Amino acid sequence: MASRSSKWRDKNRTFLQYIEIQNSSNLGITDHLQVSTDLPQVSADLHNPSENVPLHMDISTSSDCSNNLSVGELSPYVESTSSSDSSDPSGSSDSNNEVEVNTRNLLPDLAKWALTNNLSHSALNGLMEVLRENVDQELPKDARTVLNTPRQVSFCKKCGGEYIYLGIKEGILRQPKIKYFVGEKISLKINIDGLPLFKSAGTEVWPILGMVEKQSPFVIALFCGEGKPKCVADFMKDFLEEYSHLVQNGIQIDEHIVKAFEIKCFICDAPARAYLKSIKGHTGYNACERCTTTGEMDGSTMTYKDLNSSLRTDEKFADFDYPEHQHELSILCQYGIPCVKFFVLDSMHLIFLGVTKRMLYRLKSGPRLCKLSQRQIDTLSNSLSVLRNTLPSEFARQPRSLKWLKRWKATEFKQFLLYTGMFVLKGVVNADVYRHFLALSVSVSVLMYFKPEEENYLNLFNFTKQLLKWFVEKSSDLYGGSFVSYNVHSTIHLHEDVENFNCGLADLSAFPFENFLHRIKKMVRKSHQPLPQIAKRIQEMEKTGVDFVSKVIHTKVRSVLKGNRDAWFLTSNNKICEVLDVKGKEISARLYSFKKTRSYFDEPVDSKDIGICVLLENTTFKESTIYTTDIKKKFVAIPTKNGMLLIPMLHNLEL
Repeated sequence: MASRSSKWRDKNRTFLQYIEIQNSSNLGITDHLQVSTDLPQVSADLHNPSENVPLHMDISTSSDCSNNLSVGELSPYVESTSSSDSSDPSGSSDSNNEVEVNTRNLLPDLAKWALTNNLSHSALNGLMEVLRENVDQELPKDARTVLNTPRQVSFCKKCGGEYIYLGIKEGILRQPKIKYFVGEKISLKINIDGLPLFKSAGTEVWPILGMVEKQSPFVIALFCGEGKPKCVADFMKDFLEEYSHLVQNGIQIDEHIVKAFEIKCFICDAPARAYLKSIKGHTGYNACERCTTTGEMDGSTMTYKDLNSSLRTDEKFADFDYPEHQHELSILCQYGIPCVKFFVLDSMHLIFLGVTKRMLYRLKSGPRLCKLSQRQIDTLSNSLSVLRNTLPSEFARQPRSLKWLKRWKATEFKQFLLYTGMFVLKGVVNADVYRHFLALSVSVSVLMYFKPEEENYLNLFNFTKQLLKWFVEKSSDLYGGSFVSYNVHSTIHLHEDVENFNCGLADLSAFPFENFLHRIKKMVRKSHQPLPQIAKRIQEMEKTGVDFVSKVIHTKVRSVLKGNRDAWFLTSNNKICEVLDVKGKEISARLYSFKKTRSYFDEPVDSKDIGICVLLENTTFKESTIYTTDIKKKFVAIPTKNGMLLIPMLHNLEL
């Protein structure tokens, strides 16, 4: 493995090669390139509560970075001119080229590049040293000058740790597209969760995050200390006071536009919901947040097998009518925030990391009642391995063997439940287990996106209510009584969030916030004073205009096809489309009739009712030219013995 110093020598060599431009004996001049990028400068003044006495400090961070700077990122900033002596009979050019660097364009883009690639200050200092030695322009020495790093960060001691409040309104106004927001009301999704910063220490950061629809999350407040904030009322006070003010007065976007404001929902995992609502944790006897069922111990597991208990209401919760469920009256109730309906049951933690993971663990290493044989486990693992590099390019992770089950991420459990599981489990597990798995898979697929305008959707939606209830009831028989834990029981309430908010589970997911939390963790370089480090990195990004998280994944029809895995679509007139070539907006394709496909399963519903089908090898087709606007959905295409299994993708489609 190359040492860190050798990596930096390679980087320096790259810069020198493209900054010290050599004369060409044939051309006499070098390419003259200009940069037209005009980066917006976003105001990012930190807002501090007036009642808190600030402490000021400077902090600099250092860490090694392995990011490589490409030629394409450097060459636009180098302007080179050369002149040849017309009297020279040899036609040789002047050996002393004048190299000029357009620092006005270079520095903002260099800052953006450094922040996008999470470059440390020490690494950027090394880069600036190389540039200063090799160009004839005044350049800053320090990374803090390039990145506009604030000299001081104001924070206060609060709730047993350090705390900084940045503000709801300030975060919303910093969103790049907020001026073009066309809705009458700005609805904010809120996420609050704990994030351990180090493996060998108990230091945690608890950010309050907000997200406007179709925008990136932003930080409203930050707490850093040993464990969670000691007093939830103090922790939430600044947030709730500003929330109350914005609900009454709205948000002024510019001189002429004032938008109404509301909180749409809180998206948190079960421990964070219990903390904010001041209720029993997910292992308590009365832990269910939606109904009044009472748990019972099965071995060492608290189970909730009563599925017909009365539902909880926001009115009774606010009146403290559930003393067996509530520790105390939550401060959220004092500000009129409904604590039952406004706290969604996040599908990422509940379904993918909860139920799906629990099922696979039981099948691999559970009790004798449900444990698969080693031969069956090997068959599943081999099937998953065969599917590597067959899923469309929108999937960040390709399937992995059950050997790595302990390392699977939430996206992999989601992938298994919605796409690959129905294929690899078929013929390996018994019919009852397979039917039980499909009940959850079909239900979640229907609930992921709320589409009441589509034919037969409402019938499917109503059917999922019964199907999820059957799934929980049958779980005890297939996986043992201890299987029906808090997460498994809570699946019977999933449809309630879809009805309450008129949107699918995908719009109420914690995935965007989890990606953001991962970015926050990478902002901390060392254990000394982590909160100021995070605050400074946030302000650097806001001033530079760097987005905190990657964009929402879209299916691009016009993208370069990467083999057969990206070639299958459904048209608006229900024709299966196998793309052969794309030229502009024109698509050369083979068109198959959906009616000529076969169902992949017929229980608990006919698979074709939710768009899942098998296209046989000998199916007739018609070659034709269609347009990108004719595309409706993209398929996950899995090769089978006699054809192709086609499963509609649940990603967004971008034409």
